[in-house]
Amino acid sequence: MPFFEEAGSPMFVPPQNEMALAWRRKVAEFDGYTFVTAEYNHSMPAVLKNALDYAYAEFVRKPVTFVAYGGWAAPVPLSN
Repeated sequence: MPFFEEAGSPMFVPPQNEMALAWRRKVAEFDGYTFVTAEYNHSMPAVLKNALDYAYAEFVRKPVTFVAYGGWAAPVPLSN
């Protein structure tokens, strides 16, 4: 998936990228999510943050669990 580069927030303006649109459709099919991710620089990897940004509306009001390894900080930015 390409890095986020859209005119506006996907919450209000659908992405123009076809791969991002396919990702949003796939994410919308599920009732909840579990992410297993490595810590990168005291946060989550950029590719995961990018994927979450593209499908923000599809994650709203659905349960999400993060399992991080490699350190303690990967899920911290998402807990706020």
